[in-house]
Parts: sequence; C-alpha cells; structure tokens
Amino acid sequence: MTDPLTDEPSPVSTRRATRHQWGLRVLGVSLSALALAILISATALSATDLATGTLIADVAVLAAMATGVVVGFVYGAPRGILRFRSRDLLYGVVIGLALRLVQGLVAQATQGGAVAWPTATLDLQWVVFGALVPVVVSPLLEELFFRGVLLLSADTVFRRLTGSRVLAGIAATLVSSALFVLAHGLTSTLDVSAIVSLGAVALVTGTIVLVQRRLWTAIVVHAVFNVTFVILQLAGSLGTAGAPALS
Repeated sequence: MTDPLTDEPSPVSTRRATRHQWGLRVLGVSLSALALAILISATALSATDLATGTLIADVAVLAAMATGVVVGFVYGAPRGILRFRSRDLLYGVVIGLALRLVQGLVAQATQGGAVAWPTATLDLQWVVFGALVPVVVSPLLEELFFRGVLLLSADTVFRRLTGSRVLAGIAATLVSSALFVLAHGLTSTLDVSAIVSLGAVALVTGTIVLVQRRLWTAIVVHAVFNVTFVILQLAGSLGTAGAPALS
C-alpha cells in the first residue's frame, strides 16, 4: 500500500511489515545480550570455583536468551512463527531420534568403540536441572532464541546484504549454529562428539525453521534429542544397563 501523494509506502503499511519481520535491530540486541553473557560467564569461571562459575554462566546465558526473545516478540514476531501443525510432532520425533542415533555413532567413532552409559545422581537437583530444564525449558527457550530471533534476524540482514535467499540462509544458519555450540561450551565441557552432535542439531533445526518458517518442529526435535539423553542417564544410573557400554 502506497501513499497516493508521494508514491512511497504508507507509514501504516511500513509498520505492519516491520511488525512481522525480525531484522538488524532485534539481531543487535540479541547479539549484545549474548556477548554480555559470554563476558560474565568467562569472568565468573575464571574468578570463582567451577560450581559457582558454572551456575553464574547458566544464569547469564538464560537471561541473555530471555532478553532476546522478549525484545523480539515485543518488537513483533513474524507471522505464523508459532503456528502448530500435527505433522510437526511426527517430524520432530523422527528427526530427534535420528540425531540421537548420530550422536551415539559419533561418540563411538571418536572414543574408539564402546561408549559408557551416562550416569547422574538421581536427586532433586537432577530432577530439576538434569531432567525438567533440558526437556521443557531448554527446547523452548533455546529454539525461540537461536532458531527464532537470532536465525531469522540474521537471515533478514544477510538477505538484504547479499540479495540471495540461499546465501543468506546458509550464512544465518552457520552463525546461529556456531553461537549455539559456543553458548553450550560456556556451561559445560564439550568433547568432539558433543560439539559435532550439538552442531548437527543446530544445523538441522535451523534448516527446518528456514524452510517451514515455523518453530514447533524444531522445538520437538530438540526436546526429543534431550529426552533420549535423560532416558539413557536413568538407565545408566539405575544400573539397568548392567554393562559399561553402549553399542
């Protein structure tokens, strides 16, 4: 819709368009919040003991993601980004299980064979931070931030710079995936298999979101990937695995 006097887009139509497209402003706020979280995390991990530093890093990264998501949705989310389709559940379960299988194969390859079952102390702290947060909070918040606000904002910016939808999508996916792995590296020690599996999750879910322009398949993929690890931890910790390895 144009202004009949100037032949330029009317203010009303411009506001409506920007309400449904994340871009440079949202990307800048999100990256700034994440950069601050990285600075706080690095300082805390170097100045305090490991447990305290990790806790501070966890809180800082969560706060950064929440800030980016709130700013993005206050500014105006893209149309249909949270629309749910029943097939999202099916695709999410299948892809999430496939990614966990890939993670297991990569772990076996990098560790030279059988891989020990993961274990944990099954107390209240584990229930909250080892089960509920990874299964419920992380898939929602991380996908909203990394594959929602960050990925789609970067895609908009790169598309304007390159004029190519394909190049913009590739660049945005790589940037958001690298930051996803980096954020996890702040709060836990990552070996080669963890880096590869996290990168695979980020690349796959990022591609899904760019194709669908919706988040729910990616959220389900992430949740299933985390649920399977929780199940493996339970099996290893309760001794049902019996033997010391997965094969």
